[in-house]
Amino acid sequence: KQNPAYLQLAGKIPIIKATSYLYYNKEGLGQKIIASIKYKDNISLGQWITRLMTTEIIPSGFFDDFDMIIPVPLHWQKKRKRGYNQTEIIARTISEITGIQLNAQLLYRVKANPTQTKKGIYDRWKNTSGIFSIKDKKLLDNKHVLLIDDVLTTGATLEACAQALLQCEGIRISILTLAIA
Repeated sequence: KQNPAYLQLAGKIPIIKATSYLYYNKEGLGQKIIASIKYKDNISLGQWITRLMTTEIIPSGFFDDFDMIIPVPLHWQKKRKRGYNQTEIIARTISEITGIQLNAQLLYRVKANPTQTKKGIYDRWKNTSGIFSIKDKKLLDNKHVLLIDDVLTTGATLEACAQALLQCEGIRISILTLAIA
């Protein structure tokens, strides 16, 4: 529980556990990997680094008690333009390795919000407030879900996702990101 991802999110949203694999520093390897996956269609790199991350984390017991994996969704317009959701690729690879069920349709973006990349903490929070919803809340009642994102920066996107998920009765949320800023 004393890792940077958990400490950054604790108190903002009720989470069971959280962790990140890489550090996302300006011009660092983590940033280059994420940029290549996200903006340069390097899906195979995303799958490779996720396999590495997952097999390294498995012995810790992190994946032991999840009912479902849910990736942070892109708005359908952005997904159509990009051709894929990099977070869904990460989530799908984790699901294939761990056997944990993946559901990339339950959580969805209600509206397309502008990119967060140049925004500060407050603007990120404001930009993501109320933009996610759940299609069928009953499917998540009393479940422990692993919410997946590519990068944990301020936590605003993950917090907005969690607020939508918390509408489900008895839900427990844990978080895994490929990188943390």
